[in-house]
Amino acid sequence: MRWNPVQSLLFRGAWGTGFIAPTLTQLFYGATTSVSQAGSSDPLRCPYTTSDPSINQLDCDTQFGVLFGGNPALQPEKSTQWSLGAVFEPVAGVSFGVDYFNLILKNLFSNGPSTTSILNNQDIYGNYVLRGPVQPQFPNLPGPITSISQKYVNLGETKIQGFDVDIQAKLPPTDFGRFSASLSGTYYIQYDQQQSDGSFLGF
Repeated sequence: MRWNPVQSLLFRGAWGTGFIAPTLTQLFYGATTSVSQAGSSDPLRCPYTTSDPSINQLDCDTQFGVLFGGNPALQPEKSTQWSLGAVFEPVAGVSFGVDYFNLILKNLFSNGPSTTSILNNQDIYGNYVLRGPVQPQFPNLPGPITSISQKYVNLGETKIQGFDVDIQAKLPPTDFGRFSASLSGTYYIQYDQQQSDGSFLGF
């Protein structure tokens, strides 16, 4: 959208959506394994399995298997953006432009929360934790952790808004050629990224 009420003034605006498709690697990369950081514990089992040291060592102050790989169910990242602005040309060859923009990114590609966040927030991220069967010694506890998934997932969103400023000047021709000058910049008034707990953190 653009509107020229007079020759020296232009108003403009835009709205759109976009997407980024996941790569073949993010979709179909084969599974690889690693381990969590040393000293990891399962807070759902560790406080209760101390009566059996042979089992407790699997739950406390240990390292859990971590599973990486592609995810065929991964969805595209999506964006919605719009902008409004104006350009003023007081004299021929000199212009001042400013545009406000608003951008929201969703379904961002990620390997998921950190293993520490997953272990400490299993009420939220319990689907990332893979467990073995319930043990007869502890029938009221979930089974021991067999691995933690860090495969690609769609997680979180980012909210961005700010201003783009642009100044252009084209000088008259001279014996040495034609000279021009420009100055442009971006000022962010919001750059918030969603954290693993669902809250937004500004940068």
